[in-house]
Amino acid sequence: MDLKSKIVLGNYIPKDSVIHRIDSRIKFLFLLSLLFSLNLINNLNMSLIPLGITLICLQRARLPISSIFKTLLPFVWLFLLTGLLNLFFTPGEFISGTNSFGITLEGISSSSLLILKLIIMILLASLFTFTTSPREIIVSIGWFLKPFRKLGFPVHEFSLMVSLSVRFIPILLEEADRTFKALSLKGAYLGSYSKRIKTAALFLSPLFTNTFRRAEEITTAMILKGYEKYKTYS
Repeated sequence: MDLKSKIVLGNYIPKDSVIHRIDSRIKFLFLLSLLFSLNLINNLNMSLIPLGITLICLQRARLPISSIFKTLLPFVWLFLLTGLLNLFFTPGEFISGTNSFGITLEGISSSSLLILKLIIMILLASLFTFTTSPREIIVSIGWFLKPFRKLGFPVHEFSLMVSLSVRFIPILLEEADRTFKALSLKGAYLGSYSKRIKTAALFLSPLFTNTFRRAEEITTAMILKGYEKYKTYS
């Protein structure tokens, strides 16, 4: 079980590509625009347009295909759950089952459209994080929220929090994978189900401890590098 190799969302993949060289603010605006237009689409054929644009951008970013697929794998359960719910609970013309419960034509269309939208959203988020460094993310979010600074909103602190939250995903997965392997070597996951449930509780304690330790290390590193609270970094 290698969690970090299975989930790559949040990782920055440095490449010398056209997409990487685009200003982060333009990429962020493009991301928001495409997500907004995607929510307005109610037709499966029309949703192929943003999908095509996203795939072209991923290809131009010269990203590994394996990384793209690994980003989608953890969300398979979400695709299945939303698909099944829409498949059976969307009212319309029944093609199987009874008149009160079954699969409808509208359900097939609705579930297909929703799953495709979720895939596009995840790919867009991956495209942004794969091609944008943490510093650029802070700059782009801070630039768009700059008008709220006059209202007393902590723009830079919020931007930094979002950036660190996204970048902390690989660290959390690394700690989870390390803790899981350590418990597995001790035979913690062998035996009855009751023993495995007790071990799962033991899994959380070192995971949170190590995660908070890594967070403290990041904080210390920022202080040593001269992080200034009100510096714009733009």
